Amino acid sequence: MAARLTTLSIAALSKRVLDPKKLQSIKSVVPARTVVYSETGAVIAKPEVTRLGITKVLSVVFPFVTLGGYFSREFATLLEEHEIFAPDDDDD
Repeated sequence: MAARLTTLSIAALSKRVLDPKKLQSIKSVVPARTVVYSETGAVIAKPEVTRLGITKVLSVVFPFVTLGGYFSREFATLLEEHEIFAPDDDDD
């Protein structure tokens, strides 16, 4: 969905004539590096790209959320067995 929206917005922007007034709106939509060379004339290194970022996040978050749910369920069972926390069954 986002890729299609980006493609449509880039296609719409490419049809416009690039004059200085419209250039500001294009810069806000399409991300680009504006500085490629340093003051000494050296080429600036490429920015670091985090590969498989969402996969790394999910591989860390999912097991810990699952383990947290498991431990909380087991602890609630333990509390109920020892009658430390026993929900009342009041018939109203």
